[in-house]
Amino acid sequence: MRDPEFGAIRMRGFGSYAFRVQDPALFLKEIFGTQSSFGSDQIGGYLKSVIVSGVSDLIGEAKIPIMDIAVQYDELSSALRTKLEPIFNGMGLSLSGFFIENISLPEEVEKMIDRKSSMSIAGNLDQYMKFQAAESLRDAANNPDSGLAGAGASLGAGMAMGQMFNQAMKPSADAVEPQSAAPAHPASPRRALMSVEAPIRFPCSGCGAQMIFDTETQQMKCTYCGSLAPIDQPRYPSEPTEYELDFADEQDQALKDWGTEQQAVQCENCGAQMLLPAAQTAALCAFCGSPK
Repeated sequence: MRDPEFGAIRMRGFGSYAFRVQDPALFLKEIFGTQSSFGSDQIGGYLKSVIVSGVSDLIGEAKIPIMDIAVQYDELSSALRTKLEPIFNGMGLSLSGFFIENISLPEEVEKMIDRKSSMSIAGNLDQYMKFQAAESLRDAANNPDSGLAGAGASLGAGMAMGQMFNQAMKPSADAVEPQSAAPAHPASPRRALMSVEAPIRFPCSGCGAQMIFDTETQQMKCTYCGSLAPIDQPRYPSEPTEYELDFADEQDQALKDWGTEQQAVQCENCGAQMLLPAAQTAALCAFCGSPK
């Protein structure tokens, strides 16, 4: 059956029933038919199959959770007797009594339910894992036939239990009230200049990565996918963006504070911008390798 909490599960039931023959002619006709003999075991097996079918159908329709079915034995017994009585009457029988004694689960299913209950009691997965570890360590340490292995397990159990108790005494990360972070100091001009990424002036048309000048092919080559492109003009406009203008103002102020001077030079081939010392008159473009 399908349980609303545990999903599809297997169940087994135990009970008793009583019947009597109320119409012998109909009973012989329906049960014996054309057979010359029919044993009591055969009759009992057939009636049990009828009962099991009715029980499965009724419990499936009732949709009672498996954890609450124990308090519904009387109600289920009465409903099943009402459901099965017409079937027995059709065979010339009268169902005089029907009682459900127990409906239980297979052992492996009960173990899974016990584990889920233990997890619910523990409260969360972390506590459940600690609970499982403690149970396993206790079983290993209490094994009298393990010899030296048992002694090692006992030592390990003591160490592990000590660590678990130490962790249990510490407040969890969720329970600790977050402290207000101290206000960060404003970054110095030097740190700001070093943390800004260089803009991609010649992006690859295939993947968007930065392309650099390849001396073998005399073309621009993508550093990511290896695509080649002729050097014709910058892929991006050479006009600086608003972000770059703000960065340049901060840069000029920083250079004045440091007592140095630099000049911004733009590559005529790929459009990249570089900072060179004021006294330097020529250099190779760091992006495409062209002389400037």
